[in-house]
Amino acid sequence: MNAASIVGAVAGLIIALGVVLAVNRSIGRSILLVAAQSILAGTAAIVVGASLGQWHIVFGGLLAIVFKGLVA
Repeated sequence: MNAASIVGAVAGLIIALGVVLAVNRSIGRSILLVAAQSILAGTAAIVVGASLGQWHIVFGGLLAIVFKGLVA
């Protein structure tokens, strides 16, 4: 798999989680869904950064996963 296909798959998952988030009625579950979206966005940033050799983008993706995804 190349970076574009991974980012496309991650984008689809983020949209699917957004749809689930829109119909969700539990605040606790909503927090977990937003955290999952942040983890997926961080993963996409890591893939793009690694494919371009831009390690500051990878670091930003890691920060998004740690501080937005795992802390929530």
